[in-house]
Amino acid sequence: MKKFYLSLALLALFATGVQAQTLLDEDFETSSTESYSRPVTKGSGWTTIDSYTGTNMSYKWSNTYGEKGVVDGSKHAAACDGALFESSTEGKGPREEILLSPELNLDNTYQLKFDWKVGPMASMDNSKYDLQVRVVENDDMANAITVFSIQDQNLLKESGVLTYPITTWDPHTSEIDLSYFKGKKVKLAFVYKMLYPIANIAYIDNVTVKQFTPPTQPVPVLSDNAYKFPAMYIGEKFYTTLFSLTNQGTNGLKVTGIDLPQGVTTTWDYKSVDLAKYESSRFQLAYTASLTSPVKGDVVVHTNGGDVTVALSAEKMVVPEGYQLESFNDYFPPAGWKNKGWSKNVRALEGDGSAYGTASYTDAYLVSPRLDLSKGGKLIFTYLNDFTSGDGSTYQTNDFKVDVSYNGGKTWTTKWTYDYTRGGMTNVDNLSVDLGTGTDSSYVRFVNTAVEYDSETGAGEFADIYVDRVLLPNVYGADGVPGAATLITPADSATQVLPKNITLSWGPAQFAEGYRLYVGSNDAADNLISNLDLGDKMSYTVLAADYSTTYKWKVVPYNSVGSATNVPVWQFTTQPDASVKDYPYVQDFTSGNIPTGWTLTPAASYNRNWYINSIYPYKFGAVTSNALTSGYLAGKNEQNSITTQEFTLPADKVIMASWVWTSVHPSDALVDPSDSKKKQNVEPNNGISAGYFQIYADGQWNDLTSISETGDDAAYWKSEQVNLSAYAGKTVQFRWVHKTFDNYYKDGGTSVAHFELEVSQADKATFNKTVWNAGKVNYNKSANSGEVFTLFNKGSNALKIKSVTFTNPNFTSTLAAGDEIASGESKNFSLQFDALSSATSLTDAMTVTFESGYQVALPVSGTALAANQLYYGFEDNKLDYSWKDDFTMIDADNTVNESFTYYLTSTEKNGEKYAYTQAWLNNPLTTAHDGVGVLLTGTPISGKADDWLISKPINATEGTTFDFYVRNLEQTNSVLPAGMNHVTVLVSTTDKASTASFNQTVLANQEVPYLEPNTWQHYTADLSSFAGKTIYVALRHTTEAEGVMEAFYDDFTFNNIGTASGVKTVTVINDYDDVQVFTIDGRMVTAGKGAQVLESLDKGLYIVRVAQGNTVQALRYMKK
Repeated sequence: MKKFYLSLALLALFATGVQAQTLLDEDFETSSTESYSRPVTKGSGWTTIDSYTGTNMSYKWSNTYGEKGVVDGSKHAAACDGALFESSTEGKGPREEILLSPELNLDNTYQLKFDWKVGPMASMDNSKYDLQVRVVENDDMANAITVFSIQDQNLLKESGVLTYPITTWDPHTSEIDLSYFKGKKVKLAFVYKMLYPIANIAYIDNVTVKQFTPPTQPVPVLSDNAYKFPAMYIGEKFYTTLFSLTNQGTNGLKVTGIDLPQGVTTTWDYKSVDLAKYESSRFQLAYTASLTSPVKGDVVVHTNGGDVTVALSAEKMVVPEGYQLESFNDYFPPAGWKNKGWSKNVRALEGDGSAYGTASYTDAYLVSPRLDLSKGGKLIFTYLNDFTSGDGSTYQTNDFKVDVSYNGGKTWTTKWTYDYTRGGMTNVDNLSVDLGTGTDSSYVRFVNTAVEYDSETGAGEFADIYVDRVLLPNVYGADGVPGAATLITPADSATQVLPKNITLSWGPAQFAEGYRLYVGSNDAADNLISNLDLGDKMSYTVLAADYSTTYKWKVVPYNSVGSATNVPVWQFTTQPDASVKDYPYVQDFTSGNIPTGWTLTPAASYNRNWYINSIYPYKFGAVTSNALTSGYLAGKNEQNSITTQEFTLPADKVIMASWVWTSVHPSDALVDPSDSKKKQNVEPNNGISAGYFQIYADGQWNDLTSISETGDDAAYWKSEQVNLSAYAGKTVQFRWVHKTFDNYYKDGGTSVAHFELEVSQADKATFNKTVWNAGKVNYNKSANSGEVFTLFNKGSNALKIKSVTFTNPNFTSTLAAGDEIASGESKNFSLQFDALSSATSLTDAMTVTFESGYQVALPVSGTALAANQLYYGFEDNKLDYSWKDDFTMIDADNTVNESFTYYLTSTEKNGEKYAYTQAWLNNPLTTAHDGVGVLLTGTPISGKADDWLISKPINATEGTTFDFYVRNLEQTNSVLPAGMNHVTVLVSTTDKASTASFNQTVLANQEVPYLEPNTWQHYTADLSSFAGKTIYVALRHTTEAEGVMEAFYDDFTFNNIGTASGVKTVTVINDYDDVQVFTIDGRMVTAGKGAQVLESLDKGLYIVRVAQGNTVQALRYMKK
């Protein structure tokens, strides 16, 4: 079976104009009234190929009847169904059922058109099914060509259905071009295809095959070609309903231009329109009525497929004499209005905004400017009371009212209240309210009362209120000078204002026609800007000012009558000069304050700013940096940003900018053990939010890189580096911007740390950690770091390793000569410390020498324990003794433990039965005694704890001891601590099979005290009295009350024991053993397999390192 994708080039070959001819017209309207019956069709010549052989008619193609309509409203259609449940005994898939049309002679170009409907199960896993159309030649079903499939997005789209996948019961109509088969005789197979055992029904109806002329170019079609605006006042703005421009021709419909009559605008980004066949682009038109705007005109959309036209018409009205129109399109609240609890909503009844009131637990008021009602007046407005009852019988609990005051707002009288018994409105209302006769100090207000609240059921149901097109009568002072403007930014008495590009902005003044601006550091506020006429603009950017200076400024509104008097004077103070000219520059935000010279631009909702988080710092090697985070934004298409001070970049050097970042809040951030996570995203807009790093140079902001991530890596800290060579010699600023998109409610924020600017070097390499301490390692055992180390190439040249050396043979690395690291890349590696056979503490360094001669070194250390010591550090180290192998646990309380959750702490077991479990502490306030691994006790869900940990056999000698460290989870500063843990050490000289064998106490019951953060209690048990015996040592953990919280144990050491069980020594070098040879001063001479490695050595004394499985030993070897 083949799939067929229509070739547009081929379509063009068959484009001819012919008289329409119908080959097939089947509507399935038979006389049957049965739910499922045959024959399937009204017409003749149709056949079926049935794979289902049972008696249930619905499981094969049949004629279905529905009194209320099936697909398009008609009572009949063709249908095929499948088993709906796994438990069904019939009709299960996978299978195919086929409805085959009569043979059609396609002697010209024809189009198949049909209606269809399937269910949501068609797109669900384990129930997916398909509806296909195949073109069959010579009754050859095996090689039929599939021209339609609801599971093929491309074929579905070519048929005119853009919805994919199909997840609803909505009916669809598909049109399929059959021009490819011109000159052939074919049949059309409608295939119901079950892909899994269960599925749902598929319907088809109104199947036609008609002659048509295939398009040879894009064809633009508008959803409507005319629109009439409602009657509107001069100054008002109205939008049309949505228009759709659809391409009903070949792919690639583009809009080349648009002609708009005077007064008509659009926000349509028509230049980006590029429509495939059947795709649409939606747009709106807006008309603003003015004295000169025409009431009729055509909007002409020019495309590469021809022009389409929308005829617009409008009816204009003059605002009634004595009234002032307010449409809430610009500032909110408008000039002269006062607001408490209302807002502007772009879901406007008219224009670009409406006043909006919604649910609140307090009354909300929108108060008009002062009115002169000494001769009476009426308030005229448009409104919508938007309410939907929860069950059809309830009402809104908030009232919408109009109040009037005749005494300057001291007392109020209600003049109108919405009749809540009407329920919600489906259309807007225009209302006139008689305000009565008052004074020239009158006001009117819109009131949205508080919703009712019940302590048991919560907030009552409420209506959303929209108010627009308000006509105010006799606004006081309309024939006088303007009032004062209101301040927007910067806030009055603001400090730390960057003296570059200072934006001064203000709200409108009532009756103002224009504004004059004054700015200065003198008392008159005019020695920087004096009497600057800005017209009707309400913002101005001061390009430059002095550092550490207080400026005063004012705005004087004016109109044809005169200028406002007694206007307020505001002030701001610029920040000190924090510009940088010397490098490197490092910012770790350790002061906890926004750095001097940096500025914040908040988001629109809730004024949310970037801020410094010191609770969850970022740590990298020697670096500890507080995190700078954007926080979560509360709306769609919002952004906030933080901007640095100025940096003067040297002209003769290249500066590199680097920082680390994560796409979550610092409390949710994860650290990759190797610190080598890299950004994976290609498109920063993930539909939720994005971060950007930008540079300001030459008067504009430019993106340098995006810093956002999705998926599993989103929470990891990642490093970023940007080359600033393009900006050498320029004075620049940087900023991080955080933006939200449609799914803003999933926003995790953007966080950055450790910002650095440094001069680029040809050769520069750094390690992600400053040191490695292997800790204590048992005799002839090893410790491996795992690949948590990373070597970064921070230089401009590629680096190739020439050698990797240590002074002592105990240390090795997976870094090796020949390894190459490109500029900006990194290489992960591990380190290993082999204790070998000498008890010693070693301090060394891994020196990496590159072929250029450049070197870097990483300090390393480790402690090799003596043969008479046995140590357990509870770290993840498979090369040393395992506590799980060497200790036996007995859960004497035999009780399930409480679930354990603690910040930055992970456990191997949780909320189940156990005596002890492995845990890893990364909490900065509760660290392990050494490393990160510890043992964790449980808190039984009922009863007291009694947990035993029993050692393997220990050969006691004179002076044998057992010491360990322990601490409670709770600390000295815990509030209402639950109780303390207890520990006892006991010995058995017989066996470890039961606790009863442990009848000798060597450390009496100890109450573990509460300790300060990161401190541990140390205990030692003396085992000397058992010298010469093989013993078992038990650590018993108990509680003396219920609900005592967990305890941690760490660093168990048995000292001065007899020959350790299981310690192996090297006596023979086998041919397959790994052998390394070092000089006495630690320089590697050679390496290979077996004793033959020694044959080529010169005479002298060497250290030979032999690895046999997990046993590694260093031997002194004299070559004679």
